[in-house]
Amino acid sequence: MNQSTIGTHDPTILFDEKTNHYYMYSTDTELDGTITKGIQIRKSKDGVNWEYLSTAFNGIPESVYEYTNPSNLWAPDVIKHDDQYLMYYSASIFGTNKSCINLATAPTPEGPWVDRGLVIKTNPNVDKQNAIDANVFFDRDEKMWMVYGSFFSGIYVVEMDPKTYLIKSKDDIGTCIARRTLNVEGAIEGPFIYYHKDLDMYYLFTSYDFLHNTYNIRVAASKNVQGPYLDIAGNTMFGAFEMPHSNGSKILGSYHIDIEPYYISIGHNSILDVQGKQYLVAHARLNGHPHKHYLFKRELIWLDNGWPVPAFGEVIKQNQAFDYDKEYELVFFDKTNNQIAKAQNTKLNPRWKMISYTTCVDQKHEVLGISGIDENNQIFFGYQKGAKQ
Repeated sequence: MNQSTIGTHDPTILFDEKTNHYYMYSTDTELDGTITKGIQIRKSKDGVNWEYLSTAFNGIPESVYEYTNPSNLWAPDVIKHDDQYLMYYSASIFGTNKSCINLATAPTPEGPWVDRGLVIKTNPNVDKQNAIDANVFFDRDEKMWMVYGSFFSGIYVVEMDPKTYLIKSKDDIGTCIARRTLNVEGAIEGPFIYYHKDLDMYYLFTSYDFLHNTYNIRVAASKNVQGPYLDIAGNTMFGAFEMPHSNGSKILGSYHIDIEPYYISIGHNSILDVQGKQYLVAHARLNGHPHKHYLFKRELIWLDNGWPVPAFGEVIKQNQAFDYDKEYELVFFDKTNNQIAKAQNTKLNPRWKMISYTTCVDQKHEVLGISGIDENNQIFFGYQKGAKQ
């Protein structure tokens, strides 16, 4: 695990073409014994090794402090638009929906960042939704949208004004596109919508459960930005009380495979789109060290059925052939079981949708990797045993 990313939580990464650098923005966490106050910023030449720069703000902006009195700021989302950089960040009183999403702007990815005030706020006495975890994006018609929400009444998407960068219609809270039931405390958060131009589809990523072993990432897709979003099996993102884990295809979660670190609590992802490739960006912890969190980044590979699957390791080149006689070490992400997924020694099935590639794992092992979806609509990845590349 790369120590230069220790403390990273709820990350989003921007590649800046002007400086030819990557910039990562993340929730305030403890660094060198002190919790930061103002959104962490890191910089990298290669997207692997990172330099911590500073916080975006010198403390909590006054408008946020007056409303929620938070100890730190959460879940920034940063995009470049109109030759400036927009940051949507959150603040909340933990465990309640007394929350707000604010906007900040800057002329460069490093700043200086200026808080522009409130985008949306929620109050327990009035609102059912929770105004945190914003992600801003553009649809096929270049309309601007924001998806947001955490626990409570679920995930919402609302149209934005591309000139003011605020919600287009005053008091509009948007359309609910995903929700979980109260028997799991409505545990859905960290939404991110990625519009795939070639496939002309919207992909909704969300995180399920809590920041422990059961934390995991789900994906669903829709032709329309306001849904309905369906998983691989055709389920909507509105879970049934009797089966609260059955909605959304599980794309990543805690897992253990022999040639990688023992990752747990993978979640709250964003998508980095750079040089024709997409990467799932999230935070993760290591088993036995639950209080330390790091960047977890994997390339997304798009199968011919239109679904994304995560790569195992760092892809070097894609291959075409499959060896059905060889043994593979594979992790299957069963969406009905949110415990740690343990790798299984198995052979490939010709009925599976999959792709193979040469990959480097943990910057040590070069192996034949594979990712796909099995006959039960489970996403999986792993590597061929004994196949040194």
